[in-house]
Amino acid sequence: MIKLNHLHTLLFIACFMATLINSQAIAQNKAHTEEEVIFKNAEITLSGTLTLPKTKGKHPAIVLITGSGPQNRDSDILGFKIFKQIADELTAKGIAVLRYDDRGVGKSTGKIMQSTTEDFAEDVVAAIQLLEKRKDINPQQIGVLGHSEGGIVSHLVYAKHPGLAFMVLMAGPTVAGKEVILEQSDAMLKAQGKSDEECKAQRKRSLMMFKALETGKGWDEVTKANVAYLLEEIKKLPKEKTAHITKPKVYAEYVIKQQLKGVKNPWYKFFISYDPRPNMEKIICPVLAIFGEKDLQVLTSQNREPLEKALKKAGNKDVTIKVLKNANHLFQKANTGSPSEYAKLPKELLPEFLPAVSNWLLKRVTVIK
Repeated sequence: MIKLNHLHTLLFIACFMATLINSQAIAQNKAHTEEEVIFKNAEITLSGTLTLPKTKGKHPAIVLITGSGPQNRDSDILGFKIFKQIADELTAKGIAVLRYDDRGVGKSTGKIMQSTTEDFAEDVVAAIQLLEKRKDINPQQIGVLGHSEGGIVSHLVYAKHPGLAFMVLMAGPTVAGKEVILEQSDAMLKAQGKSDEECKAQRKRSLMMFKALETGKGWDEVTKANVAYLLEEIKKLPKEKTAHITKPKVYAEYVIKQQLKGVKNPWYKFFISYDPRPNMEKIICPVLAIFGEKDLQVLTSQNREPLEKALKKAGNKDVTIKVLKNANHLFQKANTGSPSEYAKLPKELLPEFLPAVSNWLLKRVTVIK
């Protein structure tokens, strides 16, 4: 999921030996059973749900990895439970699915913004190690599905645990975070009818901020530039919307201060600087990458080609890339692709999305009949 503010757009766009602490059946239906599972990565405790087919035997399994920002095990975005829909579909097809609450969400401990994408990869490795110990899971057929930043996490998981059987990437970035943010910002501003000059000005402010984050210098200039921008934006608003702003400069300085505080954290600093391409060039397991034609957050035009080049360099012989027509970043059927319409759209995945994933997986794993 993506979170927007006046400064920029952020991609919202998510090892140590795992230890199984508790596994308790909590629900079941005709299609599958569910278990509450708890596992650890060092001092971090992670809580999730494992859905299992009712057939007896060793099942193939997949770990679901959320995008950026704090999300629960269902990847519940504005009431749209993306991961629950995926889990129900794949388990019905004979594939076990583990999804879990992000750090600091639900029953999981830790602080997500004080962690990095690499930390999240270690959490996934811990989840895989939990599955490898189970008698009802085939340890040779465990893979991952990552949405948005979860795609980057997937690359890092493979680097740490190259035994992955497969990888599914949902709108996964394939270039450095700063590049994703800049293109994302341009796309969204243009969708709002902003001029090329306004886009260039936004890009300049973002680059100033990236440099300040990387060097620790220049924050005064970043603050001044963004306060000036916000003051100009306030002037453009109808009077009825600014009646409460009695001291525009004081208001703008407060808003910018809060927004800058929101990006001065380990997660964002790592995200903008990390380039996934070197790790992608080592991935030789089967890969399914799905992009949304109308995704304004992780643009197909920016991210498809680097993935193709990296996997070709790796010598990967099993790569499938699909671009779903009319799909947004959440793989809903979209009108514009803008995040502003997410809440207005039906809370369901595009009809062709789930079959695309399940049919691909069923050709690469062995399900228990």
